[in-house]
Amino acid sequence: MRYGGPRTSHSYVCGRAGSDYGGDYCKYVAGEPIDTFVTQWVLKALEPAALSLSLEATTRLEHERQELDRLWQQRLERAGDESECAARHYCWVEPEHRLVARQLAKDWGEKLAA
Repeated sequence: MRYGGPRTSHSYVCGRAGSDYGGDYCKYVAGEPIDTFVTQWVLKALEPAALSLSLEATTRLEHERQELDRLWQQRLERAGDESECAARHYCWVEPEHRLVARQLAKDWGEKLAA
């Protein structure tokens, strides 16, 4: 493969005679038509697999979405449990223990906010 100067396209050459013996290039083919031809055939060969790959990607995305939903549901359930626990602690404290009650109320508020 040989690249030309600025703004020129590449080409495929056989430069063996030139590199070994100082001669001219054996073969020379412009790169762009070859690349276009190869690209078309590669894409044509991959067409049947494209649908199955697309379906597999969709399936994987759906599994990821379900996993994220499950994790968020667990997080929400855990936050609800922590809030209920903080509420029970607040309700159990005796009124004469106001300092403890204030701290428990603060903890309860934080759990509700979470």
